[in-house]
Amino acid sequence: SAAPGAQLSMAAMDCRTRSRGLTGRYSRVLGNPHHYQPQPCAAIAQSDYIFLAIPIKALPELIDEINIHAQSEVIVMDCCSARVPAEEYLKHLNCPHFGLHDIKSGEFCITNTIDKKMRHFFDSKNIPIIELSTEEHDRINAVIGIGHFVGLALGKFLSSEEKDILSKTGSGSKLMALIDHLYG
Repeated sequence: SAAPGAQLSMAAMDCRTRSRGLTGRYSRVLGNPHHYQPQPCAAIAQSDYIFLAIPIKALPELIDEINIHAQSEVIVMDCCSARVPAEEYLKHLNCPHFGLHDIKSGEFCITNTIDKKMRHFFDSKNIPIIELSTEEHDRINAVIGIGHFVGLALGKFLSSEEKDILSKTGSGSKLMALIDHLYG
């Protein structure tokens, strides 16, 4: 749960371009799953923390809304997987922000400076966090992406017979574990 007395607002937007109009926008104050608002403004104004789970190209308009409607002490968190491009937009926020992205099961990396209350939250839940620069995060993510690409490609293009052969070898069984993980 969030810090005592704090509400956590999650804002999301669909990924249509501005020229077609951003539609389907909603926000939800966490803790009340049935409380949706057609525009995020009211939830933004009420929140101590705002968690952005949106496509990068939707950031500019939502950042404008946050700058207009948010309390001055609001903390913005986001989970964009490409940190450098996200920071190009997020640097225009009039409030503190940090990025949060899982890099392996149960471990999160943080870009920028994490808020003390959120640090306490992670520590109290025994969730390890690693502080990284945006550039270092993206470099690590690119390396992880190579493994995903290889696993997805093998999963798509190998026949069942070829997968069976691969699974019976030492290194092949590791590749099959990757394929099984990615294809669930």
